[in-house]
Amino acid sequence: MIKKIIVIIPARGGSKGIPRKNIRLLANKPLIAYSIETSLKSKYVDKVVVTTDDDEIKFIAEKFGASTIKRSGNLALDDIPLDPVIYDAVKTEEKSCKTIFDFIITVQPTSPLLKTETIDETIEKLYDNFNDTIISVVDDRHLNWGFDDKEKKYYPLYAERVNRQYLPKTFKETGGIFATKREFLSENSRMGENINLIELSSHESIDIDNYEDWWVAERLINKKRIVIKTDATNEIGTGHIYRGLAIASKLPNHEVLFLLDEDKKIRN
Repeated sequence: MIKKIIVIIPARGGSKGIPRKNIRLLANKPLIAYSIETSLKSKYVDKVVVTTDDDEIKFIAEKFGASTIKRSGNLALDDIPLDPVIYDAVKTEEKSCKTIFDFIITVQPTSPLLKTETIDETIEKLYDNFNDTIISVVDDRHLNWGFDDKEKKYYPLYAERVNRQYLPKTFKETGGIFATKREFLSENSRMGENINLIELSSHESIDIDNYEDWWVAERLINKKRIVIKTDATNEIGTGHIYRGLAIASKLPNHEVLFLLDEDKKIRN
């Protein structure tokens, strides 16, 4: 059965780490534009809505194709969790379009490297009757430590010191996607009973919270794949290859591939 699916993108005007973060240009495009365009490309999503308290965010979101809901000031305070914000947006949109949505997908504007394929895979998981809520995560296996406030001392959160790849899998929420079925959405929760996870790559899981995150995301977005076609034979020598390597050494921020003709070889 086909479901009615809405993506909600929460975007406040206030941002302490990076001022005006959601509309700041990341690789020549407002940060929020990435999550809007990625969501709009989904083959399942019926509506993409940005909930915001900020007129400039509202204007830019609509320019990039999203619908918008003007959030009340009491839902834009620093200490307000996302649950009541998403609940308010869904209720407002359902009342406006006289439609009840089946799946509620929260996508954060601070995850610009999130892929449309990941959103589609998340939705496909929700179609499974055994899944109520899907949360995006990244593998976070490390030799972690905790702190005992009562004893005032640190303690290991691992049984044995081994290389990272041999540690048991532990996952950290990326914040990028939080998807749930409508019946589990309330003013205080979006969590169903049966939780499933969707694992993201380290690149796709980037959540922009500070200038270092911004720098990494911008470098990844601007990264190009460059092909250098060159050959070496007895007749033409190897100079072309050495010049190609010299060019590649000047392109450390990009992916460089060398393309050679296997029929052209240096013969003894």
